[in-house]
Amino acid sequence: MTKIYEALQRAAKLRPILGKAKAKKIVPQPDYLRTRSFAVEEQMLGLYRSIIALLPNRRGWGRAVQFIASRREEGTSILSREFAKVCVRKLGASVLLLDADPEGPQLAYFDVMPDQGWQQAVLEEQPVKPAIKQVADSTLYVSQIAAPGESITQIVHAPAIEGIIEDLKRDYDLIVIDTPPAITSADGLALSHKVDGVILVVEAESTRWQIVRHTKEKIELRGGNVLGVLFNKRRHYIPKFIYDRL
Repeated sequence: MTKIYEALQRAAKLRPILGKAKAKKIVPQPDYLRTRSFAVEEQMLGLYRSIIALLPNRRGWGRAVQFIASRREEGTSILSREFAKVCVRKLGASVLLLDADPEGPQLAYFDVMPDQGWQQAVLEEQPVKPAIKQVADSTLYVSQIAAPGESITQIVHAPAIEGIIEDLKRDYDLIVIDTPPAITSADGLALSHKVDGVILVVEAESTRWQIVRHTKEKIELRGGNVLGVLFNKRRHYIPKFIYDRL
């Protein structure tokens, strides 16, 4: 506490001196990699360790992991994005975050706009690079599989997409795919066997276990590898400041 107070005193003494200098307009830059809390970082790092343990990297390539929920509003987009950000900021990994929903939020969140979606790469054998954008000067990259006006169904069911994902695993340590919920769209399910593993996102104490089991069965029926369940929106039944100390 004393160190903080001394630092504030030093800053106060510097203000008049700095004020005499020529004013320079400072444009704040958005911190795209900032996470919501230390607790979220710890949970995402734990998830990363679990994924690494479950998916041995025998070829030395990256891994492709899909996040999918049974229903809407279970937090898939937020959790997949937080996971990608933590892997970049805390682990120094190169991560490609793919949004498989044409109306998904990932591109808007990072304020980027790729030149195209994946349609030309998947259906016309053109390079996929124009569909991928770097976030600021970080090792995080984002892309939207289907741009507005393109058919996500046609793209994710195309045989070529699996080969493209495999090739991208040579360029990135981790590919994180945010997909639409299983109940409202079969497009996410179509990708489940084209990735190394699938994370089921479940809203704690809201989504019935029968629905989750049904989603898991549909993924496995398509040859997908369900790594586990990630609970979201878990309630605290004891005061949060005590919960944080446990």
